[in-house]
Amino acid sequence: MHRIIGELSDGIILLDPNGAISLANDAALAMHGVETLDDMGKTTDAYHERFHLAYRGCRPVPADAYPMVRLCRGETFADIVVDVCRSDRPEPDWAHCQRGLVLHHEGDDSI
Repeated sequence: MHRIIGELSDGIILLDPNGAISLANDAALAMHGVETLDDMGKTTDAYHERFHLAYRGCRPVPADAYPMVRLCRGETFADIVVDVCRSDRPEPDWAHCQRGLVLHHEGDDSI
């Protein structure tokens, strides 16, 4: 499964229900302007420290409304458009259209 996800051109990030980021494919890393999962942040909290999200129109996304946090709560959503800005830069770097799907397989705690 990881090899298939790695080949996709869509950015894919897999989360554990506790907020740990277990995988980010190369496309997701490139979209965030980082080279490794460590650079992105290995948890939703670390991601929030490194990246600031804003809804279109510059309204900041509250920390508890970040798509990753919503997924950890079991929410599913489609077509949320946000500007993504690295915390060390004043202006957004890019816009993402995000979709979130919660999948649970018996014996697997990944989202």
